[in-house]
Amino acid sequence: MRSDHSKSLSFFKEFSNFYKDIGTEKIIFTPIYKYQEPYYFEEDEKKNACVLDKYCGGYNAALNVFDPSLILLENIRQKCLYERYYPTSLYFEKYWTYMMKFAENCADENAPDFTLECADKVFN
Repeated sequence: MRSDHSKSLSFFKEFSNFYKDIGTEKIIFTPIYKYQEPYYFEEDEKKNACVLDKYCGGYNAALNVFDPSLILLENIRQKCLYERYYPTSLYFEKYWTYMMKFAENCADENAPDFTLECADKVFN
């Protein structure tokens, strides 16, 4: 998944109706974040789009994301949040709640606000 992929993010909104009923101790979920390959970028773009010339963000016109580093930073934020709280009791409260709020508030294609400010607001 990628933090700007609407189908991945809609999973969190749709699944939120079920995860408490299923029982959180029975659910094993491990997100795997997809990064762009560096060869998709021109050399001068790589310095803004990539970290270690290996992990790169991307563009998403539907969400008005034209700075690939935003997607990369959000992927990292989500991955860190997951790793920080999995498998503690706060996992669903912190990680899942953030993901649902991010999908609803920042990555909605009808009213995109895919910015660091939106992510920070949802995070706090």
